[in-house]
Amino acid sequence: WSVYSSEAALLDKALVESWFTQVDRTAVMAGLFSAIVTAMMVESYTNLIPDPNDRTIVLLLQISVQLGGNISVITSPTIDSFHPTPSALRVNIFWFLSLCLGLTCALAATLVQQWERSYLQAIEKRPAPQVKAHIHSYLHQGMDKFGMSAVVEGIPTLLHGSVFLFLIGLVDFLYSINFVVVLVVMCAVVTGFTRYTTITWLPIINHKCPYRTPLSKVFWRLSQSL
Repeated sequence: WSVYSSEAALLDKALVESWFTQVDRTAVMAGLFSAIVTAMMVESYTNLIPDPNDRTIVLLLQISVQLGGNISVITSPTIDSFHPTPSALRVNIFWFLSLCLGLTCALAATLVQQWERSYLQAIEKRPAPQVKAHIHSYLHQGMDKFGMSAVVEGIPTLLHGSVFLFLIGLVDFLYSINFVVVLVVMCAVVTGFTRYTTITWLPIINHKCPYRTPLSKVFWRLSQSL
């Protein structure tokens, strides 16, 4: 039992450390990216609400009409008639969803780190080798049954989805500003998306390919089930 417990402890430590490193880096990237998305949203969300300057203009126009006594003057639309443009709605939807996915990714990474610590602590605090071996077997079967490995591998997918939503919103945001700028950015986005798609499918087509994305395993399982 002592030999089994020692070998199992080494394997668990290596496995948990690899998971911990992966989710820790993902959490850092998700936090940094969420900060970028938030900075862009500060600029974009103002397109969803009326401009305070418009209210001032309307009030000044009404005062001017009253002082002039000319009721035939055509009044400007009131502030109550404001409606955000379809582009503003789309951009903010994409960016708010991107922020939600980024924060969910960071939260999931934090939870996984907590689960990993609890797993190791539950095993290491058992002094008797036989008890430690039974606890290890029991908890390890639980990790396999509930797909702990799949959860760890799926966390980066949330970050990737957040990036894609942000880029789609960025293209839509720039489209209403300058055509040349949006054309250059769109070419870069399409190129990156094409390469990402290629890297996703290459290991499915050729198993020797070392390149892959978090979606590669998902599509591989789907292809095997068909």
